Amino acid sequence: MQEQPKPQMRITAVIGLGLLLSTLLIHSVPNMPFIGLPDLSFFQVFAPSELIFAGLVSLVFVILAVRGTILSHITLLIIGITCSILGGIAYLLLMDYGKLTGFVILTACVSSIGNVAMCLVWGRISGRYSLKNAVIFVACGGAVSGIITWIMMILPFPAASLFFIGCMLGLAVCSIIEIRQMHVSYANEVRDYEENDAIERSSTFSDLIRLAGMSVIGLMVFAFIMAVMKERLLETFDIYLLAVIAISVILIMYAITQSRPLIMRNLQLTFIPLFAILLLAVTGLSEMFGLGGTVVMLLVYLLYICAALLTLAELAAVAHAQEFSPDIVFAGATFLFVVASLSGQILGNLIAEELIDSAVVIATMLYAFAVMLYSYLSWNKMMDNDLKSTLDIPAAITQNESEGGPEKRCAEVAVSHKLTRRELEVLIILAEGHGGSYISEVLFISPNTARTHIRNIYRKLGVSTREEILRITRKL
Repeated sequence: MQEQPKPQMRITAVIGLGLLLSTLLIHSVPNMPFIGLPDLSFFQVFAPSELIFAGLVSLVFVILAVRGTILSHITLLIIGITCSILGGIAYLLLMDYGKLTGFVILTACVSSIGNVAMCLVWGRISGRYSLKNAVIFVACGGAVSGIITWIMMILPFPAASLFFIGCMLGLAVCSIIEIRQMHVSYANEVRDYEENDAIERSSTFSDLIRLAGMSVIGLMVFAFIMAVMKERLLETFDIYLLAVIAISVILIMYAITQSRPLIMRNLQLTFIPLFAILLLAVTGLSEMFGLGGTVVMLLVYLLYICAALLTLAELAAVAHAQEFSPDIVFAGATFLFVVASLSGQILGNLIAEELIDSAVVIATMLYAFAVMLYSYLSWNKMMDNDLKSTLDIPAAITQNESEGGPEKRCAEVAVSHKLTRRELEVLIILAEGHGGSYISEVLFISPNTARTHIRNIYRKLGVSTREEILRITRKL
């Protein structure tokens, strides 16, 4: 195995992600700086039309990816940049020409194509990062997005329009730089996976659901709640932006200080129930003591923004595992996002405004309960399997650590036995005494793929037991 440089988190990537989140018109937040204008009747046609078109476009990309037809980086980038900028300019022109229904629908179509294409471009870019780095990357991008949107909010309409177009041009520049960097720096790493790693690609749709299902539900709940709360979101948008920056800082600090991969894998279990319990408690106190709703809204936003950011990070980790095409992962997530957003818009128009707060609290409790139940069941199953796989390991082996930890020795073994980068990741976890279930969970790969990696490692090292693996990786 040749030494390959690990992907570095570049400032252009962080800024680019922030610009994407600030200009993605299929999401309601980038529209907020323009909501206060006098005549926005075109939104009644534009918003649902764009979501419908975005759903159709993302579904087309899913079908193409499943059939093995993947557009090149350059083709996808050209489509994304061209349609996004044209759609963004036309979107601003709707402020004056919004009464032309045909122009509104055409704008929605072009904008949605550009938005979905750029989501896939940045899905491929974010797929360079493992979970910990993905959390930091997404959280930094979220903070940048909050700052950009806040600047857009305080500018008058002409300046905000120019700033919006400038952000789209900046996004184009950052996208070009990052895609070019992917070609230059990571071509060898991709070939390492595709040519040298003899894995049985037997992953199924059920494996994808297991790996990313609960995360995508978090993204859908975020889209649904933000759409239902569209009027309340406008009234408390400054609190929303504060929550974006606050939760981004919290996630960055947590990810930097946390080194245990299983804890990183279960971040939703760490944060979602906590915010849900705080929200329920503060809601009760607000009603009891007549407190204002500012803290309640802050907790609502913290919870759902946290869910959205963690979902994006976990989707990046799934794409990083390379069992599934990034286009399948992110196009599928985009499709479900727009479906949830469209459903939220419909429900928001049907229910009375005074019932919205109750609907949000109920949805929050159901979501938090689902996260806890799913995490508890998957955690118990994984830990039971992992415990069984470590019972036969002699304590003398697990307690005797080589100098510098197992990572250093595993890297030496990987080089001498020509292991691939993914096999090195698996070997390090094996050297820590864990089994296949744990490997599958923390590396976002299917159990079959984890077992295949383990068999390949055994074959290359010429061993037949885990005890021998531990002795080799600990110099015993």
